[in-house]
Amino acid sequence: ASQVYELEHSGTENQIKVMSITEYRKEFSKKVHDVAGHCDERGNIYIKDTSPEMVKHVSVHETLYRCADRTWSKDENGNKKTTCGLRESTWYTDGTRITKNKAANKGITEVYTLRELRRQGEEEPLGSDIVYSEARIWMERIEVLVGKEIMAEAYFGKGKKEFKDAFQRLNNGNDLAWEIFSKDLDVINSNAVFSVKEYAVKRLEDIYCTMLQNQQEE
Repeated sequence: ASQVYELEHSGTENQIKVMSITEYRKEFSKKVHDVAGHCDERGNIYIKDTSPEMVKHVSVHETLYRCADRTWSKDENGNKKTTCGLRESTWYTDGTRITKNKAANKGITEVYTLRELRRQGEEEPLGSDIVYSEARIWMERIEVLVGKEIMAEAYFGKGKKEFKDAFQRLNNGNDLAWEIFSKDLDVINSNAVFSVKEYAVKRLEDIYCTMLQNQQEE
């Protein structure tokens, strides 16, 4: 698969830069301090040198972003639109930005990250219980319901419509189901107050139960 080639190709290693925490914060001052690394629009990967295990974990995670389907376009009003995997972002000409499916994208990326680390021989990869754990667990459940191939094509290829169609079908034709699910996933991975997160979890559970029941009846 192309993602495995990227993960093992020497050219990918040449685009990974491991930096001290001080260097990273100085060069990327606008990044939040708790991120362990990032992949820029050109595919360059920058990682904080925290530990060999975490560097390996982050290098795989960020390389998967390189493998994800990426698009760039401008609409008739000059607003820039980008996609990376499931994530969809719009930069408006007034300087504001709206991002959709952020937590869902992080979650499924982490599903693939742990799978790849285990393929490389790591039985319990570092961070498997803490890195985007809630988003990862929810997206792993969704992958089971819609199917691995459909999920992979949505992330790595051009199958986003097919993924949303499958999600809608398993939600009794509700064309807002994915949007609701994704927004609630963003909520539980945010700094929202407990009551708001609790309500979001309840809706996630309701959507999941509907999908599970419908999938079992197909």
